Amino acid sequence: MKNLLLFFSVIFVLTSCTKTNEKQELSSPVVSVDKMNVLYIGLDNPISVAVPGIASEKLVLEPDFGTIKDTNGNYTWDISDIDKNKKEVHLKIFVKIDEENEKLAGEKTFRVENVPEPKASVNDVSIGYFAKEKVADIDSLKIILANFVYDEQLYLDVTKFRFVYNRLEGNSSLINSRGSCLSEKTKELLASSEPQKGDRIIIDNIYAETPNKGEVRIPSIIILILY
Repeated sequence: MKNLLLFFSVIFVLTSCTKTNEKQELSSPVVSVDKMNVLYIGLDNPISVAVPGIASEKLVLEPDFGTIKDTNGNYTWDISDIDKNKKEVHLKIFVKIDEENEKLAGEKTFRVENVPEPKASVNDVSIGYFAKEKVADIDSLKIILANFVYDEQLYLDVTKFRFVYNRLEGNSSLINSRGSCLSEKTKELLASSEPQKGDRIIIDNIYAETPNKGEVRIPSIIILILY
């Protein structure tokens, strides 16, 4: 799940360079942050670094932990192997003055967070109630990260799950599925089930691929048909 395009931008705005005594000097930087300064363990965290008047190829980024990759001025920061007790990381930005000299332009501190716990849902419901006429509209399972600070939500890839239709009166139906979509057999079941008040939908044995833990089991969904 790496190399995700997440809208997380930390802009370093630094004042222009001036020459003094034949040496290029940088005045004190002004640093502004567009988004929350959070780096997630296990993700390629995109960051943006800019110095007005300085080409990106003249910038040198030095983190105190992890690896920063530069793709034509677009940076991603990977801190996957960080110690679990470390709460912050620091970044220094240097400007190349010439082939042998660099000048510190600014630095920034970032909070380190684990990727939030995943949560499954169908039709934006993970636990609660469903109107019986909406049962036939269920077509897929989504897994999101709760309290994710990036603007764009990160959806995890569902690998498999079990769909259980538990009738208040009568037998239960159990169907195993792979991927995030309901199987044709499950859709046929829902179309012909004639849901009644008191029936329950249970989706369990849910597994998904996470960016930092591999395949993990996700808590079940229990939905009661109420009306």
